Amino acid sequence: MAFCLNRMGSGTLHPLAPPMSTASFYRSALAECNGQAQRLRNKMNGLAVVRLLLFAAFIYSIVLLTRGFSPLVMMLVLVLFAAFLFSVNVYYRLKDQRSLQEQLARLNTNELSVLDGDLNGFSDGAIYLDSEGYLDDLDIFGKRSLFHALNRTTTSHGEQAFSGLMRNSLLSPEAILAQQEAVRALAAQPTQRQLLTAKGLLAGEAAGNLDNIQSWLDGPTVLYQRKGLRILINILTVFNLGTAYYYLSSNNYTPFLIGALISWGITGSYTKYISQQHLLIARKQSILDQYAGILAVFNTVSIADSATLKQLHSQTEDAHKAIRQLSKLTSFFDQRLNVLVNIAFNTLFFYDLRCLTALERWKIAHRSRFPQWVATVGSIECLNSPGRFCV
Repeated sequence: MAFCLNRMGSGTLHPLAPPMSTASFYRSALAECNGQAQRLRNKMNGLAVVRLLLFAAFIYSIVLLTRGFSPLVMMLVLVLFAAFLFSVNVYYRLKDQRSLQEQLARLNTNELSVLDGDLNGFSDGAIYLDSEGYLDDLDIFGKRSLFHALNRTTTSHGEQAFSGLMRNSLLSPEAILAQQEAVRALAAQPTQRQLLTAKGLLAGEAAGNLDNIQSWLDGPTVLYQRKGLRILINILTVFNLGTAYYYLSSNNYTPFLIGALISWGITGSYTKYISQQHLLIARKQSILDQYAGILAVFNTVSIADSATLKQLHSQTEDAHKAIRQLSKLTSFFDQRLNVLVNIAFNTLFFYDLRCLTALERWKIAHRSRFPQWVATVGSIECLNSPGRFCV
């Protein structure tokens, strides 16, 4: 990495002027991202019309069912509902792809602005300034500092790891060479480097942190150990579905009401535990997707001859799949805040208990490795940031 220091005025740090091909690369990438984003918007607009038609047909089929029960109409209701859910799923997949292209565009716009002498849009590390130390005098942190020029981290672990490197530089020749080798390997893969950063940017600034998840991981498991309860839940779910069908076909609601009261009695006995667990793991989908996305891209990075990258690869393996699974489970659990989902699904399927059982199953399988996974994300971002300036 090569830099020149400008000590005129307050003192600023600028990267050496890159070749014209660098600016051309960013302009070309920006145009491609904008084009891809527009094409995805067009697809989403068309799919929105399809969703509306499917939803209207679904509502109409419900009206027909209320006028007179028929197995054929019931089947139509289920098919239309499934089609509507499928269209929603496809819509959100396209939305995620569009968001990724928009973040790549934002990233390329930032790099072009930096080349023109504007401030880097990433954190300047001002929170790490310490008036009692020497770092202030060296412009390590703060506006137009070394950290500000280099930083491309998007997670709290990444920023902490990179700021730690700025505060305590590597001293061992072997460690320095290994770090340089890893940075060079990443620098040679600009597309993957940008994807690493863009995946991190998808979470947004309000994603929060993973502190509560660690508290949840350290806690005991209650439901998954109770095999008898899990068997009972499965039996009662079949009973509830059967009585619901019987109610629709005969208008006799007594068996259904009995099943519903039993379901709510069992779920209600765990209300305190359910609420405590939800407080620890609620609304974590975005930040979990952020970490999973970074790890998924990192798995596609060529490690070349870098021992550091090879070690990081060995630490993560299929970590992104496990974290993505946790993200989906937390998202499902968050749906309990929806009143309709809470009432209907807890009545029929023991929704809260099933979600918690699945979460506890994940905890037992992966909690020992989770801290290393998130720490590895920090290490990846720490290596990725200076890759932009490797010459």
